[in-house]
Amino acid sequence: MGFAIFTGEDTELPDYRGVPAMISEIEAKLYRSTARTYTGAGSVVEVGPWLGASTRSLCTGLNESGRDWSLTCIDSFRWNAGYSQKSGIALEVGDSFLSIFEQNVAPYRSRIATVPSYISDLRAEQFPKTIELLFIDAPKSWKTMAQLYALVASRLIPGRSTLLFQDFLHFTSYELIWFFLLIPGLKLSHLSSEGSTGVFSVTDQLDPKQHDPQALHPRHLPVARLQQLWQEFLGELPEQKRNDVDGSFVLLLNDLGFEAEARTYAKRTVWSARDLKRIRSVHDRLSISEPKKARKYGVLLEELEAALKRPPGTST
Repeated sequence: MGFAIFTGEDTELPDYRGVPAMISEIEAKLYRSTARTYTGAGSVVEVGPWLGASTRSLCTGLNESGRDWSLTCIDSFRWNAGYSQKSGIALEVGDSFLSIFEQNVAPYRSRIATVPSYISDLRAEQFPKTIELLFIDAPKSWKTMAQLYALVASRLIPGRSTLLFQDFLHFTSYELIWFFLLIPGLKLSHLSSEGSTGVFSVTDQLDPKQHDPQALHPRHLPVARLQQLWQEFLGELPEQKRNDVDGSFVLLLNDLGFEAEARTYAKRTVWSARDLKRIRSVHDRLSISEPKKARKYGVLLEELEAALKRPPGTST
């Protein structure tokens, strides 16, 4: 793949003091470093800025680019159940946090246009005509990423545009790894040494009609091909990154109905209590929206929890 590991050693930490963040310090530096490359060939868009820590980081880099710039920030700006614990801010589920975001990005407010919207409700005309830098931290599934892709793909500039995706290696958003593995025209250029962020170069014209994400979904591939692609991808990753995401392949196989293969792969995967906690979060979320799918996860969880309790070197 030919990508580099970004350690942030040569980049100063952006100033987002007092703003709750769900990105690591090294990821904040990567936002800054990526934004610093801005040339003015297109616009800058951030999808999913939350409370503005990432926004302040990339605005710092845009200032350092030496170019005149403006930024479009798209988010529902609606509070969800997990945000209070992560931020220490007491809002009710569904409340708007747009005013908090605007306060947090006050030094750059005059250059920022906000678009309060869920991805499913966005329209193409809400995006600039051309996009040079696209920062994404909102889609968590193939479906929502495909919706966003349909809106922005034709606006990205081959050979010029850069896409930073904060959840690329996020364990419970494992479908997104496959999105970027299977959609042509995107080349991984950097991985953050800490966290889940990946940066991609746009190498070819992206066309949702020619390369329909639904037609490229991994459900259309035989299990042997999925296993081959996964091993090739893992082989490119540093050991820690490999260990962080390897277990997510079990979740993909389970989702696609390859349950026997999922269990076989699970038996040779090294699991941690953290992995099981992440899988349980998926199970709990699905229990509300997709109970049938959640039951499959429940069975898998029971087996993995039992395996974790067994002494090393033993088997069922």
